Amino acid sequence: MKQEDVKRRLEAIGRLRLLTATNEEMSQLVGHRVDEKNGLGRLGGRSLFLKRATYDALCRWANARASHDFNEFLDLYEEASTFFAEERMAYLFRHDCEALCSALLDAIFLNKEQRPPLTDQLRIIYNKVYGTSRTRYAADPMLVVLMALGLLPVSFSHGRGRSEDIKEDFRRLFQFLQHHVSRNTMFERLPVLEGCKDRVMHEGHLCARFWLFDDMADILENYYQLMNADQLQTLNSSLREHSLRLDVGGWMWQENETSVWWHWEEVNNGYFLHRTVVDNERQRLLHEKFEAFIIDVQGRVMIHIIHPTAMLAQVEGRPTGRDQSERFELTWDNDQTPNTLTFGIMQGFHWFRVDALHRTTMSTEAFEKKYAGFTLEELHPETLYDYYIGIDAITPEAIFFQAEDDDGSYFRVPLTLNEALRQVCIDDPAGLMTFHSSNRRFITFTDLNLFLEVTDDACCKRNGITRVGEIIKN
Repeated sequence: MKQEDVKRRLEAIGRLRLLTATNEEMSQLVGHRVDEKNGLGRLGGRSLFLKRATYDALCRWANARASHDFNEFLDLYEEASTFFAEERMAYLFRHDCEALCSALLDAIFLNKEQRPPLTDQLRIIYNKVYGTSRTRYAADPMLVVLMALGLLPVSFSHGRGRSEDIKEDFRRLFQFLQHHVSRNTMFERLPVLEGCKDRVMHEGHLCARFWLFDDMADILENYYQLMNADQLQTLNSSLREHSLRLDVGGWMWQENETSVWWHWEEVNNGYFLHRTVVDNERQRLLHEKFEAFIIDVQGRVMIHIIHPTAMLAQVEGRPTGRDQSERFELTWDNDQTPNTLTFGIMQGFHWFRVDALHRTTMSTEAFEKKYAGFTLEELHPETLYDYYIGIDAITPEAIFFQAEDDDGSYFRVPLTLNEALRQVCIDDPAGLMTFHSSNRRFITFTDLNLFLEVTDDACCKRNGITRVGEIIKN
């Protein structure tokens, strides 16, 4: 990136209030005075190295607190700014702006079967945003909507972000999203929307314009994932059909460090990959458990690794970050019984830092016996759960799950809660999940990424689920 480009980005970060709401907050963040006369782009003087260092540090700071990459956001923002001006988007959105924004999002992100018919005005906007090449958007649709709603300055180069009461912009965003979501009768509530709103209004959430985009993207990605549940269910079923089983269980595996041990546990449609660090000095074992799915994609084997905290975030309706899942290309040295598993990096952001695992001669039983006197310490105790998979019955009106209590009752899940539930089959991966530390319970539909809390009567009532003594067809 050239010096003038880095300077332009730095000036935009400060002027548009992308990471902080005020100059005072930005001054505290970078450790230098930033004001109207001395903008962020002046930091580093004429040194390109120092300007790049400042820019990179701000990107890292933002990425550690967001679900989306800040540098990529700036790329998209610059592109959308030019597009919005050249294509006269402000003029096209001049009437019924919120209705057009809502309809545009549906037209872009819903699958073909669910897309609404396009009005003449919406067709003009849709065709411009969708792009002539049909391989990528001419501008990011969510940024276009934020600009149309007046929540993001249209001009990247000359615009200014208001510093006063930016929380009001968040309120307007959530009001728009609440209205957008509530138009669909599939949802009475969207947990990820409620969670974002609560964090912003009550927990001192970072209130700046990048997080307007970050929260909006989290909410809409979750919403359209659920809306396109039929497509998601088909995809997950296909992935299950193409999952691979390797002869990796029963033995301990290692990287290069002798104090770090791994072992594989086969589960329903994948594996639990256990990591154990032996602390001989304190006589303890530090343990964490990742989920792993091995998939054959047209002869190319992939392994998808999921961090222990990701499942808890999913069931609570919170967005999962880039540091909670990662995909690798998986290769090994022996088709029958692998001795070395190699993880080939497939993306830039790399948090699961394992290059290869090597099978040892120690069995899992021998490992447990050797360290039987050590204390086991879970690194993420709040994420541990039991999962009892299995649907007890499906009637024309509801799906039933045994409550796993002594009274022999069932949870009755009406099919009207979500249209995708009508596609669920008796042998689909669905069941009851109970978290150890909190004792919270969820009915989970794995293929739909749908989680309904049934911890107590209040949770059941909120999610439209009843507890019944028998399976009945009414």
